[in-house]
Amino acid sequence: MNKIPTVIFFCYRLIDFRLLFNSKVFKNCSDRMSVVVVVPKSAYPYCKKILPKKIKLRILNHAIVKEGHYKADFKNKIENYFRNIFSLTYAKNKNFRDCMSQKPQIDAFLNTQKSKGPLKYLLANCIVQIALLISNFRLLRNFLSSILFLLLKNDAHRNIYTEFKPDLIVVGSMGLDVDAQVIHEARSNNIKTLVINQSWDRIVCKGYPIIHPDYLIVWNKHMKDESIFYLDMPSNSIFIEGAANWDYIFKKKKKIDKKTFFKSINLNPKLKTIYYPLSSAFWHEELINNLNQFLIARQKKKLNNNLQIIFRVHPYYWIADKKHRNELFSILSKLEKIKGFHIDYNKVIGTGNSYILTDKDQISLLNFYEHADVCISVLSSSMLEMSFFGKPSFNFVFGVGKMRGHKIELKNYNLHHINHLKSFNLIKNINAFSDLLKELNNIDKNKIEKLFIKNFIFSEAGVNLGEASIAYANRILKLSTI
Repeated sequence: MNKIPTVIFFCYRLIDFRLLFNSKVFKNCSDRMSVVVVVPKSAYPYCKKILPKKIKLRILNHAIVKEGHYKADFKNKIENYFRNIFSLTYAKNKNFRDCMSQKPQIDAFLNTQKSKGPLKYLLANCIVQIALLISNFRLLRNFLSSILFLLLKNDAHRNIYTEFKPDLIVVGSMGLDVDAQVIHEARSNNIKTLVINQSWDRIVCKGYPIIHPDYLIVWNKHMKDESIFYLDMPSNSIFIEGAANWDYIFKKKKKIDKKTFFKSINLNPKLKTIYYPLSSAFWHEELINNLNQFLIARQKKKLNNNLQIIFRVHPYYWIADKKHRNELFSILSKLEKIKGFHIDYNKVIGTGNSYILTDKDQISLLNFYEHADVCISVLSSSMLEMSFFGKPSFNFVFGVGKMRGHKIELKNYNLHHINHLKSFNLIKNINAFSDLLKELNNIDKNKIEKLFIKNFIFSEAGVNLGEASIAYANRILKLSTI
């Protein structure tokens, strides 16, 4: 009898766990092989509640930088210095365009360090110059990687390796935070590693890999090209399998008819509807300002009465600073008293250090896209998702946000994936709130041609529409038996 492969998923970030859980990757893999999931101790109780019993759950043994109990020793500080270099590094190739994310990320990094004193600023400039230098020379990238490789050595999960004897290790990034140690530990145990890309922006916004995995799953062709030319991943190690995150969009199995759905959220199915997925705390001050302007616009009748709005809280606010969450909920409590304004607070399990969105939340999301007429957003993947439904989106390019503690004007936040979206002419940039009101009050004038939608779906969602999760599971099974 053939041995059933064992695959271990390390999810140090709850967003990785959530995406793999909600997209049914865990379930589809557990139907084909033995699955173990490793999560931080703080998330264990919530994950235990919702995972199927046949999936084993264990606790991560690494300290996480973003959690309060993390303390960097001298070795960690050296490692973090190298991490900063790689976070600003993107390989350059004469046969491929440069990654546009590098410059705004360097600018934000330097401006943040400037306020920390002359020594910090000097070190920051050294980091930037090294990043720019190694971006041009693969030999230098390999040299620094080999030094960092020595710092990643660890044996933190010997007990888990002994207990389960895995055939494949799966992580959510190429070295962010503890994923680097996880990949190194797997390599030390002669176990192959796989990274599943779970975001539309991660390939071109997180810098050069701290450590390369053996395999990488991406959504589409341009992600594969970017992984080859910016991250030095070998072409034959990258597999295009589509976007499991978007399976629910293309399946549409839980679509509710418009009249029933709108009745459940106290909206009128005959009125034009705006879907507004709120930004994260990254743009908190600007978000509060925008919401106050919507309140004033309705009160002063600057927003047409035949328009209704669905405001969706960004799930990050469930783990954000309590002060910020209270400020947001205070203004939302005023908005939800206005007829035609609905507030979606998400359907979540757990608060504090972790949250997990439930299946009911995914049903709500699907029907927001299906029944709303337009989406307004700040650099959100919701813009892409709305476009899949053939609906227009308006992207705010006004106001300021914070990146690494530094204030950034949104009009200058010109990252690579945002520029890529511009090439499709499906999403309209808005330069002022007054311009947004004009567009919304003339909502019928905004249409998208069907040919554009078809090309966009092919480019971004890639292959296996509605079935990407199954494709992931089949690929993982195949890789675990090599």
